[in-house]
Amino acid sequence: RLPVSGWNRWTAGAINWGYRVPESAKPDATEISLFDSLFPFARRPGIFLLFGRCGFVEYQTIVSDGCAEYFLERLERLLGGSRLPSVLLSMKRFAGTQRHLRFERDGVSITLMLKRSKAVLAFLPSLDQLVVETGGLPNIIKDSRLPGPVVKTLYPEYEVFRRELNSYDPR
Repeated sequence: RLPVSGWNRWTAGAINWGYRVPESAKPDATEISLFDSLFPFARRPGIFLLFGRCGFVEYQTIVSDGCAEYFLERLERLLGGSRLPSVLLSMKRFAGTQRHLRFERDGVSITLMLKRSKAVLAFLPSLDQLVVETGGLPNIIKDSRLPGPVVKTLYPEYEVFRRELNSYDPR
């Protein structure tokens, strides 16, 4: 790791441009491996090294197709007004049925990677509010600081999961 973050407005812009140009030259529909689909940055480890010692925060949510445009407009306003060190945003189509604590639902998965800082950690509750407002589904595996009330609100089977887990293994 670098002792300090290598991400700033110039490097983020240059790297995103360097990624977008070859991606935009691809046909509209391409076939990629499941691994590359699930982990789009895994084969680009330099991206992670640039975060340096401070590391990064990853926030991932699924929003319904009907809410995606509104969510992205609000997210753009939140980020634009915050001057946060945002770095990467990716979107993928998701399909499935949400059950228990599974991160699965029909809609658009939106993943945001931010350089970890006090400002970013202070910003995340406003992102939680936006996800609650739009009925999104945050990925609890990616966000250990996600507040319990948010999880209970957005995962309707949260209590069912707890009861079933407790009956399976009371300890």
